[in-house]
Amino acid sequence: MRRSLGGEKKSLALRGKRGDMRNLVKNVKGGTLSHLIEKKWRSSRDPLWMHSSVMFPIIEWWNQFCREIREGRRRHVDTWVDLKRELRSKFVPTSYARDLYSKLQRMYQGSKSVEEYHKGMEVVLMRANVIESNEGTMTCFLHKLNRDIQDIAKLYHYATMDDLVHQATRVEAQQKRRLTPKRTYPSGLSN
Repeated sequence: MRRSLGGEKKSLALRGKRGDMRNLVKNVKGGTLSHLIEKKWRSSRDPLWMHSSVMFPIIEWWNQFCREIREGRRRHVDTWVDLKRELRSKFVPTSYARDLYSKLQRMYQGSKSVEEYHKGMEVVLMRANVIESNEGTMTCFLHKLNRDIQDIAKLYHYATMDDLVHQATRVEAQQKRRLTPKRTYPSGLSN
């Protein structure tokens, strides 16, 4: 009985309080991070994560980061936000946000379907962490649609982004139907 309580206390001590990263950093010994990462992505279908050229720099940075904290050369990381800030400063290039904004400005529907264009735009908006009014996003989306879809979609009422995407998708489907050649049936013999 006592044994299970001790083990339980130990696991709680390792985890620490929610949002508290000190215990995690204090208790990282050697390859613990690599074990956590392997466990996390072992079932992943993306083999890139397990590739040594991706994992080695991350694990190496983590070990150095923990060593600097233990030696007192670096402050403790208290929250997840602080750890994310450290990771971002190390692994994300400074031009990343600028490149995403540039990509967003250059993004047009082109040969993509309305759905593909919308999903691509949403991904870039989320990655760039753009906080924009719903009206501004809808206007940007509408004006970068192909002109023939844009002109007709403007005529419909839409209150949300979902309404606009739905209307644009309907217009796109209608135009595809118009472009497909109609079948001609031979006239039947009359009796």
